[in-house]
Amino acid sequence: MDAASAIRFASNELKQIFPEIDWDEKDWATWHGDRAEPIERRGYLPAGPVVHESGHILMTWPTKLTFAPGLSDLVLDRLKGITPAAQSAPPPLPAAEVGAYPWEAADWQKIT
Repeated sequence: MDAASAIRFASNELKQIFPEIDWDEKDWATWHGDRAEPIERRGYLPAGPVVHESGHILMTWPTKLTFAPGLSDLVLDRLKGITPAAQSAPPPLPAAEVGAYPWEAADWQKIT
């Protein structure tokens, strides 16, 4: 669905749900976000949080933010009984840059 169609659809839905709000003078924008999600062997999204292990790396997906506490329990269970082989300093990584919020970079428009 293109941005204009998505905005028309959303505005019509919101007008029906909240008829007491004047939606005519509102600005609208869309945002596309790439998502990474695990897939089960049968091709479905998992029903709960997921932890994959590859060597010394744990890759985690809460699948929903409400599963984040459960995901932390899964990670802690995986780490039980593991003793670090050596203490080492973190690698010298560059400082992270703060990105723009989607609403700051959006192309806002009125519905015509």
